[in-house]
Amino acid sequence: MWEVLIMKTYVTAIFIAIVLVSCTRDKITRSTILPNPKLLGCNSPSCQQLWNDDHAANLAAYPKQMTIDFKGAYAYGITAKYDKLTPVNNIKAVLDRDYGQWAVPSLNAPPVMMWRVEPEKFTVQLSAGDDGTPQLIYLTLKPELR
Repeated sequence: MWEVLIMKTYVTAIFIAIVLVSCTRDKITRSTILPNPKLLGCNSPSCQQLWNDDHAANLAAYPKQMTIDFKGAYAYGITAKYDKLTPVNNIKAVLDRDYGQWAVPSLNAPPVMMWRVEPEKFTVQLSAGDDGTPQLIYLTLKPELR
């Protein structure tokens, strides 16, 4: 009888170890996909590529919800919300990789971080809601679209 109990405990411990390792590995190895800022200012029939990464993996962290704001037929804002399990630091790392030189120094630490990408005429704001949900907001700097 003790042997059965020991065997069940052993199997349970192995199962828990596998789950913990896979969860930790998933958080470390998952890439994060950003919306394509080229959607800003595009005419709605020509807005085709949603993602900024052409070689996105199946295991990548995509936004769970995206809202695109239009003025007439032109997009001027994008809001992307990620799952709570997507670490804000992962999103920040991708933004720093792509737009690090345009980070706004006074706004580059939680709770709100911002990048002002002058050459492409847009800003990106990263923050986490009260419930921990990471959110990105892209806004155009083109005055005719605001």
